[in-house]
Amino acid sequence: MSGNTLGSDINEIHLAYLLNNNSYPDILSQKQIEKRIKAVSEETTMLQKGRAEAMYNTFLKFLSSKGYGSPVSAYWTSRPGFSFKRIVGIDVNQRLNPTDVLVGLSNGKFYGISAKSSRSSGVGFKNPGVGTIDKYLSTNLRSIAQKYVNQIIEEFDLPKFANGRKQVINADPNLKKQIMVEYGSPCLREMRDSYLNAINQLDNTQIIDFISTEWLNENPEILRLPYVKITGTGTKTFSANLYDPIGYSQTRHLIKGPISFSSVGNDSVGVTANTYKILKMRFKFESTQLASSLKMSGDPW
Repeated sequence: MSGNTLGSDINEIHLAYLLNNNSYPDILSQKQIEKRIKAVSEETTMLQKGRAEAMYNTFLKFLSSKGYGSPVSAYWTSRPGFSFKRIVGIDVNQRLNPTDVLVGLSNGKFYGISAKSSRSSGVGFKNPGVGTIDKYLSTNLRSIAQKYVNQIIEEFDLPKFANGRKQVINADPNLKKQIMVEYGSPCLREMRDSYLNAINQLDNTQIIDFISTEWLNENPEILRLPYVKITGTGTKTFSANLYDPIGYSQTRHLIKGPISFSSVGNDSVGVTANTYKILKMRFKFESTQLASSLKMSGDPW
């Protein structure tokens, strides 16, 4: 399990702890956060808990502004085996509803939180996997990344396994820079261009469905269990930004159109409806280029 994942779990579990009246939702959550705290630095724990507190305060303000009541219970859902149906009485599709922390409110209803912790500010949207995008568009973007991985393995005699390759690359700053410039950046750019070509083949109805469902999470599923996305940020002082998929709906702009896509920087595709900027869809590696997981992120533009 990566350090980023361990830190995210600490952030989510501590947020649930705060929302559950300073009490862990269950013994499993407590054991998991204790295990993760032992596996990371004291600084990481401090950062993740500090951001969680800012996220907690931001969520309370959101509830107050909407008149939704106050938290009376909370659950950490981002773990195998968690049953939404056992708590809220309905099945929840977590591919379409990325709730990490489920909150029971004093009005008898439930609200979800999709939690994200980051050094810098900015509220992201949904982050679909490259495999999900490949399946939806019938593309093979992952094969582009594999092509560049094969090139650096041969060129620099690197290990075939990602973790071994990462260790070698990170141990040599000059090699790391060379790979980023000569292979990593071209890889991201080629995937971006291939992706841009694929989405430009969709008709208008397909585009609206694709962006709304796969990127903005504005799907009927969120009406079954409404949620907000909260990003905690900071390293010394902490703050949090909140994105409400229902209240801040972007789909209304898509419907008005016309919709256009454009290249942004080296690794992103921007989505515009008329002159309104919806979001950027960005390709990235989790950490070390061509030696860690390939990801996509939806970011404000």
